Amino acid sequence: MKKTYLFLVMFLLIMGKLNANRYYVDADNGSDGNSGTSIGSAWKHISKINSYQYFNDNDTISFKCGTRSVGQTLIPPNSYLVFNSYGTGARPVIDGNSTQRCVDLSPYQTSQDFLNFKGIKFVNGNPRCIELWKCTNITIDSCNIDSSKGGNYKYANIYSGYGSNLKVRYSTINYGYQASLTVDPYGNLGIYVDQTQNTLLEHDTIIGNRSNIRIGYGDVENGIDYTRGLIVRYC
Repeated sequence: MKKTYLFLVMFLLIMGKLNANRYYVDADNGSDGNSGTSIGSAWKHISKINSYQYFNDNDTISFKCGTRSVGQTLIPPNSYLVFNSYGTGARPVIDGNSTQRCVDLSPYQTSQDFLNFKGIKFVNGNPRCIELWKCTNITIDSCNIDSSKGGNYKYANIYSGYGSNLKVRYSTINYGYQASLTVDPYGNLGIYVDQTQNTLLEHDTIIGNRSNIRIGYGDVENGIDYTRGLIVRYC
């Protein structure tokens, strides 16, 4: 019985990878009328990703290096997706333009699991660059998550609430917005881990924020446990 179960799991994993596709986004020269399935037929806007109905588990969405998506929010439509880059040059930028989040998995949008972000720069998110809510198994690898514009101590470049197994590796979490004392005496945070279990920060640079790391204690009165299992190493 045990061998049969393991074989079934391995079979499903292999089939998932075989069925996975890759899609391309080129903010400069793409078109949302394209298929997105090749470099020459890349999409242009993040809204195309958000509304796409046919992603399979383990699909990859790649942003072209050297491009900048301005004033757009990435709202992954399902779980088990990889977001990375292609081409040469500077990391592609998702720029919230100080008006909206760069990645939004908030209670007002949707929560997804098993997402991987690699080699992307997120800037000028408002009030947060990346917001995660009740998400599990999120990996942020070799990214820049900088310059959120909320101007409040509850806001952060990365906020993770009521989730688990968050990994941030080989990334920068820098230069949160510093509000003036007359507006808000606290400014923004680097990363706010709020009742997220088993968070790993490793090989990161976290600097220049009002507080680089803030730990939320959860909602114990309503039976939700404290934040537990934070590891910070080689940072």
